Amino acid sequence: MTMKHSNLGRRIRRAALPLWMAVMAAAGLSACKKAQTSSTGPSASSSAASATASGPCGTYANRLCEKAGPESPTCQAIKTTTDLMPPEACAAGLKDVEYTTKKLSAAHKMCDELVQKLCAAVGPDSQSCQLVTNETKKFPPEKCKMMLEHLPEVTAELQKMEQANQPLSADKQAAIAQGGGVSFGPANAKVHIVEFSDFQCPYCSRAATVVHQIKEKYGDRVRFTFRQ
Repeated sequence: MTMKHSNLGRRIRRAALPLWMAVMAAAGLSACKKAQTSSTGPSASSSAASATASGPCGTYANRLCEKAGPESPTCQAIKTTTDLMPPEACAAGLKDVEYTTKKLSAAHKMCDELVQKLCAAVGPDSQSCQLVTNETKKFPPEKCKMMLEHLPEVTAELQKMEQANQPLSADKQAAIAQGGGVSFGPANAKVHIVEFSDFQCPYCSRAATVVHQIKEKYGDRVRFTFRQ
C-alpha cells in the first residue's frame, strides 16, 4: 500500500491551462468552506441565505437558483435582485416561473455540454468527473464557452490529473518498497506503507501525526518507509 501526498498549490501553479487552474482553485475554496462550516457551525453566508429564502421573493429566488446553480454568480445576482423586489412582483414572477427557468436552462446549455464531454474523456465514475460536475455549476456560461473553445487542452490536463490519482501498479509498488528510505517495522510485515512527503508541505506535516498513530497502534505489524 502506498500513500502519496501532493502539494495542491504546486500542482495548480504547474497547470498548463489558466482556465483549469480556476477549476482547481474553486475546488480548493469549496473544500475549505465545507471544512470551516463543519468545524464552526453554520456560516454567516448560510444564515443570510436562510433569511433571504422567505416569502414569495425567497421562493422565486430558490426556484431560479435550482436551475442556475446555488453557488453560481447568476444565483447570487438573482438573490440580490429579488431582495429589492416587492412581494407582489415576485408573486407575479412565480406565476410564469417556467419562462425564466427555460431561459436559464438555455443559457447553461454550454456548461452541460462541457460536463458531458469532459466526463466522457475521463470516465463518468471518476473523481475528476465528479469535480467537473460540481464545480461547473458555479460557472457563468461565458466561462464554460471559453473552456469549450480550449477543450483539447482542458481534457489533456484533466486526464493527466486523473491518471495521477490512480493506484500504482503492483510492479511499481514493489520497486518503491525495495531498499532505501528511512524505515521502521519488520521487513516481512504484511502491510508496508511508503510515504512520499515534502518538508515544505503543510499537509504532509499533518500526515506525520497519522504516521505516529499507526506506529503506536500497530507496532511491529506494519512496516513504514519515508521517502523525500
